[in-house]
Amino acid sequence: MEKITVHFTLNEEPVSVTVNPNMRLIDVLRDELHLTGTKEGCSVGECGACTVIIDGNAVTSCLTLIGSVEGREVTTIEGIGKNGELDEKMCYDLSKRLASLGYDSVAQVNRAALKNFPKKEHVSKLNFNFEPYREDGSKKCIGCKKCETVCCYDARKVEFPEMKLDTTKCRYCGLCLDVCPTKALTATLAEQTEEDLELERKSIEFKLNTK
Repeated sequence: MEKITVHFTLNEEPVSVTVNPNMRLIDVLRDELHLTGTKEGCSVGECGACTVIIDGNAVTSCLTLIGSVEGREVTTIEGIGKNGELDEKMCYDLSKRLASLGYDSVAQVNRAALKNFPKKEHVSKLNFNFEPYREDGSKKCIGCKKCETVCCYDARKVEFPEMKLDTTKCRYCGLCLDVCPTKALTATLAEQTEEDLELERKSIEFKLNTK
């Protein structure tokens, strides 16, 4: 198969790649350009782990052929807040998470680098429950490790029949729940602390003041 050369802007820098035309954008980002912040979860554009920003719009890179970004502006998680220091690295489900924070474009995301942005973002904590087996003794967890793959903070490790969670790293984004095909991994909302409620108030206040 004859290769093609694609020119585009990546995280505000001009780049060009010569690859097979059937390569997906996510493969080029991870394998050719070594930007591994973009994760692959479901591979069908549902979970959002592979989300990037193209010309200001959230796009699933697992369904995007590299040739379609010719001449366009692509922003990955590595480029978010490039011109200002973000307090937390938003490596998880960009489209879902940014929407919940009230952002719908790269320009708005970069505003989070402003000094009045809360030092921590509000995250509702979860109590996770891992069920490796069904009641009849058959395996409920199929060992796909998607929940581990999509975790950008390396907080979760599956060593069947156990799952280890580092609560000091987990950002409780819930993406691991979305990609589990058998629902062996579930969660309930944890009780909020006074600190959680204060962070929620600051996050809402910030959104209202920056609209």
